[in-house]
Formats: sequence, structure tokens, C-alpha cells
Amino acid sequence: MLFRSKIEAEFQRDQLLSEESLAIPRIQGLHLFQPELHLVRDKSGVFNISTLLQQLLGKPTTAQREFVHSITIREGTLSLEDALPPFPKRVKPLPLKTTLHSINASLLLHTDKSLTFLLNSDSLEGFAKTLNATGIFQPSPLSLQVEVQAKGVDLAETTRRLFPTEIAPASKGEADLNLRLSY
Repeated sequence: MLFRSKIEAEFQRDQLLSEESLAIPRIQGLHLFQPELHLVRDKSGVFNISTLLQQLLGKPTTAQREFVHSITIREGTLSLEDALPPFPKRVKPLPLKTTLHSINASLLLHTDKSLTFLLNSDSLEGFAKTLNATGIFQPSPLSLQVEVQAKGVDLAETTRRLFPTEIAPASKGEADLNLRLSY
């Protein structure tokens, strides 16, 4: 992750030094301004940040003190390359490469390692003009519940990735999308 601007940490002195309570995070909040993240998943399914995530999350059953309770992101950029994005049956798998611009997000990290999030982006390059997402992610057992609203969705690119061409051919067009997913 690269930071072009700054990081602010919000904490109280007692929060940093106290070892008595697992319920008190070391840092109350991190505020990231203009962060840039390049996230890559290779053909074997491994993300470039897998080791970092394992270190941050620890073992799901281990009672550990949170490092940080909340993270806010202002004017961030996320570049995503995925060699194994999920595809419905009968759809030719295509690697995914896109960038989210002007991301504003709030993340709340919970002691059970779950994450509640709200994310807004001005652009999902190649797919949509705007993107808003809210949800809950839990790493173990793995579950994701998310509601997505996207405006100006590129129908040709989206249908090419989600449906067999004989079922839903689309050569051009835009639409707005409201979607709820549970995994």
C-alpha cells in the first residue's frame, strides 16, 4: 500500500499502554488520506496481501486485543487484478482488472474479527460510473453480506462476465444496479 498524503491515528495514552482489557483497542481510529492499494490474486488463488492479513487477523479462536477499532479512508484508490474471479457455469473465465477511484470508506473492526463497512467510489473503471456498498464480512467461518448500488453500469462488460452470450448478449448500454449478496 502506498500513501501519497498522510495517516492520522486517534488514541488515548491509556489505550496504548493498558494491557488489562481485551475490549479496549490500542488505537481507536486510523484515518487514511489518499491511500493507494494494489490488490492482486494469482492463478493459484493467493492474494499479494495474504501474509499481512494472517498476521493482522491471527487465529479466529484466539482472544486478542484489537489493534484498531475503526478505519476511515478519504480519496483512496484501489487497483484490483484477479486471475480467478468467480464465474457462473458456462461463462468463459476472464481475468479481472479494474480500478476504483475517489474511494471514501468507513470500516469498523470487531473483536470477533468481523468487519462492517460502508464504501463509496466515483468510478469502477470499465464497469460503472459510481459504486456504493455496505456490508458485513466475517473471515471464519467465511461469510459476506453486502448491498451494492451502482450507477451507469456498462451492460456489455457486465453481461459478458456474468452470463453465457447465447443467453444474454449485450453489445452496448448502461443501467443502474441494486444488488444484495449473501455468501
